[in-house]
Amino acid sequence: MKYNKLINLFILFLAVFLICIQVWLERFFGKVDIEQFIIFISFGINGLLDAEDYIINKFIEICLYFPIAFILLYIVLFKSIFLFDKKYFKLNLPKKINKYQVLFSVLLFSFSIYNLSKNMSVKDFLSKDNNHDLIKENYTKPNLKNFENVHTQQDLVLIYLESMENSFLNNNLISKSSIDNFELKSFNAKGFPEFNQTKYNNWTIGGIISTQCGVPQKPVGIIDTRRKGFQGNRRVFGLKNFLPNIHCLGDLLKLSNYHNVFINAVDLNFQAMGAFLGQHGYDELIGKKYFDNLYGSNKSETWGGGVNDSKLFELAKKKIIKLKKEKKRFNVTLLTTDTHDPGYIDDNCNINFEEGTNKLIRAISCTSHELNKFVKFIYDNYPNDTSIVIMGDHLYTHMERYTIVESKRFIYNKIISKNINLYRKNINHFDFFPTILNILNFNFNGKLGLGYTAVKKINLDFYNAYSKNLERNIGNKSDYYNEFWK
Repeated sequence: MKYNKLINLFILFLAVFLICIQVWLERFFGKVDIEQFIIFISFGINGLLDAEDYIINKFIEICLYFPIAFILLYIVLFKSIFLFDKKYFKLNLPKKINKYQVLFSVLLFSFSIYNLSKNMSVKDFLSKDNNHDLIKENYTKPNLKNFENVHTQQDLVLIYLESMENSFLNNNLISKSSIDNFELKSFNAKGFPEFNQTKYNNWTIGGIISTQCGVPQKPVGIIDTRRKGFQGNRRVFGLKNFLPNIHCLGDLLKLSNYHNVFINAVDLNFQAMGAFLGQHGYDELIGKKYFDNLYGSNKSETWGGGVNDSKLFELAKKKIIKLKKEKKRFNVTLLTTDTHDPGYIDDNCNINFEEGTNKLIRAISCTSHELNKFVKFIYDNYPNDTSIVIMGDHLYTHMERYTIVESKRFIYNKIISKNINLYRKNINHFDFFPTILNILNFNFNGKLGLGYTAVKKINLDFYNAYSKNLERNIGNKSDYYNEFWK
């Protein structure tokens, strides 16, 4: 009899433990699927992750102490009921209740299993074609010999515009002058009409990694750089290395002695941006702390408490002038923030808007002016040896607010560089990796990572079929991809 009671208590403990596991995961890591969890168990504990003490302590509190406390309370409660019954009521409750205790434990355990499997998308995981490792079958590793000490004679200015997509230009949401600022026609800008957003590229770090490494930023075990940390900031708990076993844009440029600079308004811990770029060839990482020291507290309304886009372009201009004087090959990368939802307007923006103009529309218009002014500076002063690549990091997340119904939406992009041709109208994030390197005059077979360059000819039927396969299967399990993190 005692043996049965112990089994019952163990089942009850497991049920509560599984419920608490779900609470702990969602609180500190967001929605975690079964593939992430399996990866975490399989190699996360073998050196990839160094969980912070806070997370470990919270696991102990939530997933161990709470179930134990629940079991103790459960035992005390029923012991008290049975004692009162024996002393006062004499209803023989132990015999009547014991069989329902087992039923309760089994039902709670079944619910915990169902709830956990549902929240961890076990059904979707089992239905995937996990024998089809798309990344392993299609990833092209850079040949480092193609990038060592190459005299390209081209500098790079790479600009990521927060949430900028073509819908803002095509639907009369902004003024004609602002549209002209983005079109950059007077600088002979070219662009891809169809810059497609694929899975894993609907957030900033995902878009940056895909365009600079040619692979997606899939979640690593239970670590997902998009998720909010316990203090409300999007930070990464326990991430020691960020894609350490892959060569990205900064790494390859570094081989040819480029000086890589990243300029950003917010904390470099945001989505582990500093960790990624610092480990992939960037020499200077400039974020919120730099601007805080330079300007003190910012009075304008900004996203993340940083500075407005005008300050980013101003600093980038100074960096470019300095690096040109020093005759260093360089890559200056900017990430803007004013066009982050719901829109942040620079106090120094002198555009006159009609009363009631939406904040985001005003922010986009102000940024368009700063972008155009910055491009003009480069085009007027360094037209022959500086390539400019501009793109939205991802689609805007709330376009439904503008009652725009489009069968297909595309990310904004422009390229300004001498003697280049675009050989197709469509591109994705992964394709920008080899495309940017070809624009800088590096020579290779036209494919890097999962991307195909768009400035060399390719059979369009083949490319379109490949793109559809990529969109359909990029979420498949990939042990090959996991090796990039080890």
